[in-house]
Amino acid sequence: MAAMLLAADLGGAAHAAAQDAPHVEMEAIAVLGFAPICHVVCGDADRDQHAELYLHGLDSLGHAQPYALEYATGYRFDTVPLSLERMDLWAIGDGDRDLRADLVAQWGPLRVYEGASDTSLPAVLVWEDAVPSHYVAFPVFADLDCDSAPEIVTKGRDQYVVDLYETSGDNSYERVEEVATHWGLPYGFGVAHDMDGDGRPELAVGTDVGYVELFEAVADDSLAFVAYDSTAFEYELRAVAGADDMDRDGHPECVAVAVLCDGVGVVLVYESPSSDTLVPVWTADIDPGYFGESTVSVGDVDGDSVQEFVVADGRHLRLYKCTGNDEYQEIWSIPGYAYEVALYDIDDDGRDELIHRTGAYETTIRRYVEVGVAEREIRRLEGVQVTPTLVRPGEVVRLDGTESRFSVQVLDAAGRVVAEPEDGVWRTDGVCPGVYFLRFGPSAAGCQPSAVSARKVLVVE
Repeated sequence: MAAMLLAADLGGAAHAAAQDAPHVEMEAIAVLGFAPICHVVCGDADRDQHAELYLHGLDSLGHAQPYALEYATGYRFDTVPLSLERMDLWAIGDGDRDLRADLVAQWGPLRVYEGASDTSLPAVLVWEDAVPSHYVAFPVFADLDCDSAPEIVTKGRDQYVVDLYETSGDNSYERVEEVATHWGLPYGFGVAHDMDGDGRPELAVGTDVGYVELFEAVADDSLAFVAYDSTAFEYELRAVAGADDMDRDGHPECVAVAVLCDGVGVVLVYESPSSDTLVPVWTADIDPGYFGESTVSVGDVDGDSVQEFVVADGRHLRLYKCTGNDEYQEIWSIPGYAYEVALYDIDDDGRDELIHRTGAYETTIRRYVEVGVAEREIRRLEGVQVTPTLVRPGEVVRLDGTESRFSVQVLDAAGRVVAEPEDGVWRTDGVCPGVYFLRFGPSAAGCQPSAVSARKVLVVE
């Protein structure tokens, strides 16, 4: 209880200040009929300058199947099924340095999938750990010892241990280090960006008793425990992420999310003012959902070269921005249960999109829009009605309340445009049964983006 009161005291003022935070809009610009399981994985594995999302969808038999959704243009995606078993997908990197992307997955044993060439997607199993894990291992890529060979960092075979796997040759990995956490089970891993300025990145580990523990390389393939913080003691601290000096004071940060129980939680921002130290410089109370369901991701959503961070706490998505030295404010939020979330520049425009799960097999992509623009579009389109929303092929779907300055696109579950009705009517002749999304966008006559991205229509046999 003392720990809960301490966190509340630290976070109260910051949370109160957040009520007056500047408001922004995160416009939904794509809804995909696929979803992450455990984690949102993004990258450009085939090196064609078109990033991919690695998500799960249903195959023709109704079974969960991993897919790569490669960005095409206009927030449309090409869908590529991956010939993998049902896997939890976690990270993309090039651990064995063969210029072929490695996709790290886990379902029992830790596994690595690779492309058949340096320009193909990772779908070939090239390595599997001989000893399976019977729990989620939270694997990430990190070059902690700065030897240009990224390690796979995971929760160890022993639950109180962090394991490091490093390449021992092409398509081969071996466990090179195991280091024990000091307080609790390791749950979340974040790679910090040299918080104390000694030239080495840190590994930040959250534990199930509320500690954030820092580890740092002391030699090749050798980690040492260097610092900890127990502000969130007795909470479950499952989400940790490193950041690139969000307040521009010369100290990179680490962001963590801790949950005590349903409705009680805290967000923490840490800095390292001197060598091998860890100090909470800002906290805010949150009202999360079921304990354990929390995620944090860091990125630059508005393109100003200063990072923001987003928190999914099982009850809301919350976007935070730095407003001064060691000061942060919540600038946007929406209700949302799913906790898989990431900030990633999917269209390579210099601004990170917000990618988050919105259903069992549904993911929404959002982008930052200027304040005022989105609000005007919301008011113009909030009266739009799409009827009916359940039809059979050949029936007509009417769009009432649209203005001529807005175009309409009909997208399938993979984000492919299947129709662009111009007269306020979508004719479903020849349309296959499935879920479709009607997206309102800019037209030639008016180049303002719409803040209402999609309405859902179900076509049934």
